[in-house]
Amino acid sequence: MATTPVFKMVPPWVPELLPSVQAEIETFLASRGLPFVLEVGSGWSTVWFAQRAGLVHSLEDDQDWYGEVLRALDDNYDGTNAWRVEHVKNPKDMPKEVARMECEYDLVLIDGGPDDTRLASLFASLTKVVDGGWIVLDDAHWSQFKYVPNVMEEMGYKCKRLQGQHTRKTGEVCFHCTDIYCKEFR
Repeated sequence: MATTPVFKMVPPWVPELLPSVQAEIETFLASRGLPFVLEVGSGWSTVWFAQRAGLVHSLEDDQDWYGEVLRALDDNYDGTNAWRVEHVKNPKDMPKEVARMECEYDLVLIDGGPDDTRLASLFASLTKVVDGGWIVLDDAHWSQFKYVPNVMEEMGYKCKRLQGQHTRKTGEVCFHCTDIYCKEFR
């Protein structure tokens, strides 16, 4: 009887984002000194952010993946920057967890949680971003995010859309789109 393989985190610790998105984020983080990052959905990017940010606060709703991320950080990260990964037991609570965060972040990455809570997490993060900070919405090509650029523009945000072919760690090639929102791009 065949079993489903368990997906494990293995190096390299590179976010599953388009290379152009990764480059934009890396340049932005480097310009911010010791930036604070809030990540909604943990993974390879958690380790990557931990190597580049002063603080990474990551929220994860999948118990197994949460454990995998903690192991990856414990085993492979020896830096001095702070990181904290929290398990959100009820995936529907992800937006409430974002809203309860007490500090402000230079960058918020929305890349996890159930599809129907990502949008609520994005809007909950609006009060959590410092002036000049970024909100990054991965998988922006999904149909439920169709009107987000217009709504964000009405709220005074500019959108930088990056899209293209992406090769996932599984080898699958797919179309990918990420939106970066900011009040003013420098």
